[in-house]
Amino acid sequence: MISIQTDATSISLLRSRGARTAQRGFTMLELSIVLVIAGVLAATAFIGFQTNARRNSVRDNTGLVTETAAELKKKFGMTNTYGAINTALAVQSRAIPEQLRIPTTNTAQNSYGGLITVAPGTLTVANDVAVMTWAAVKQGECMDLVIGTADTARRIEVPAGTAVKPTDGVLNLATLATQCESAPNIDVVFSVGRS
Repeated sequence: MISIQTDATSISLLRSRGARTAQRGFTMLELSIVLVIAGVLAATAFIGFQTNARRNSVRDNTGLVTETAAELKKKFGMTNTYGAINTALAVQSRAIPEQLRIPTTNTAQNSYGGLITVAPGTLTVANDVAVMTWAAVKQGECMDLVIGTADTARRIEVPAGTAVKPTDGVLNLATLATQCESAPNIDVVFSVGRS
């Protein structure tokens, strides 16, 4: 049975209920704007996270290179026994920090996944330095890592064979920038010893 009411309050009640129903949903334009804003916020957060992660990685590796270089100088430079040094001896003597050592192998690995090697080297007289290779440094972190550790080494090569800091010299930033962009992963070679 259909009943029709004609009084003014029933008609206005139906009109206002219908108007509210039409306003409940989002238009495609409103939804698109919300999605664009959410995308921009997510991208900004992701970029900030990546920048912070890169900065932390550089800071941590700079500290570890500096610590290792200081320990090599302290343990082998005082007695001038760089000629006997190798990676296994550097690990066993605890010149390489604990968190970098690979258990039961007498080897070490940095946070980039590259091996850390130590060998005797010569700059001015035979076996006057320990040559430490910090392998597989990420391209985007190479320059900051080398700049942060420049004072810890007498000579720095990026990659092996290309001196970005000549023996007891100053860092050549132009050469460093070119060499750090030469590959996705770079081996940085530090010649550590007393000058």
